[in-house]
Amino acid sequence: MIMNLRPTRNHSDWRLSAGFRLGLMPEVEQKVFCIGFQRNGTTSTGDFCEQQLGMARRGYRIAQRRKWSRCWYQGALERIFSDPVFRTGQVFDDGPWWFPKLYETLYERFPQAKFVMFDRDPEAWFRSMVAHSGGRSPGFTDIHARIYRREDELRELSDGDPGNVPAINGFSLEDKKEHYIGIYRQHNEDAAEFFARRAPDRFFRTDLNDPEKFRKMACFLGFEDRSYDEVRSNVIASK
Repeated sequence: MIMNLRPTRNHSDWRLSAGFRLGLMPEVEQKVFCIGFQRNGTTSTGDFCEQQLGMARRGYRIAQRRKWSRCWYQGALERIFSDPVFRTGQVFDDGPWWFPKLYETLYERFPQAKFVMFDRDPEAWFRSMVAHSGGRSPGFTDIHARIYRREDELRELSDGDPGNVPAINGFSLEDKKEHYIGIYRQHNEDAAEFFARRAPDRFFRTDLNDPEKFRKMACFLGFEDRSYDEVRSNVIASK
């Protein structure tokens, strides 16, 4: 069973105890990383693990405040791994954990870690991406450009001056469906192949629309095989 570290409050923004601030809380070695692409239930997975499994969750708000995605962009992963907020976390959803090939580094760096991935129909996924930010690219433009292989476009748009491109939502997704779906499919296939060859027992994958997904995932993580409540967070219509 995964070690259960309880928060001081039932809130997604975890309060750090006095013991933690004094460095008395132990590092959690068996971590769970959500590596499915954005708009694939990553927030729902974090909410489920936090609310129904009692796991110490490090989600979007914490990652944003600690600038973990920016660390990935700058090639400073050890800055993340040495962060005491990261070290005492159990489950990690949202960025940067699903970023390209990061799971390979996490697999090597944390030999007791497990990895979960929900995926969905690629067409539905892209519609959800478009709906998320009004047809614009979600999140920081430069990070998005690297994830989705649009860095050449970013350089052309900036024309030598980064101020020419909005720091957030800087790209249009119009006429880019095939490009995005290709990257989405490749990520899912590469991740599945990577773990199939190395450690299939450390990787869980199912469809986002599987009504039993959370029960199956809980069992995979070593929790009780029983009924669990469905969780759907940050749902945006995509049909």
